[in-house]
Amino acid sequence: GESGGRADVRRLTCTDSWGKGVTFATMDPSETFQINVSRYSTSTLEKADHEHELKADPFIHACIDHKMMGLGGDDSWSPSVLDKYLVHPGQFSFELGI
Repeated sequence: GESGGRADVRRLTCTDSWGKGVTFATMDPSETFQINVSRYSTSTLEKADHEHELKADPFIHACIDHKMMGLGGDDSWSPSVLDKYLVHPGQFSFELGI
């Protein structure tokens, strides 16, 4: 799921109650990424009709995107995305350290 996603991330560390965990970081400090971290898989979220039906996994699920286009709808009559938030067609790459 996309709930709780964070944008413009350069580094993120996720740890458990014992301080053990994982760090995600861009290798180029000028690059950023979008990430969503959850205790539930996308499949688990899709199958549940109610929150009480969710059973957390013993590990995290991380969904990482390099580029993500912004939402449209700055007003009620035009669904367009502002140009600065568009991801134009092209080849993209970035390095992520885990």
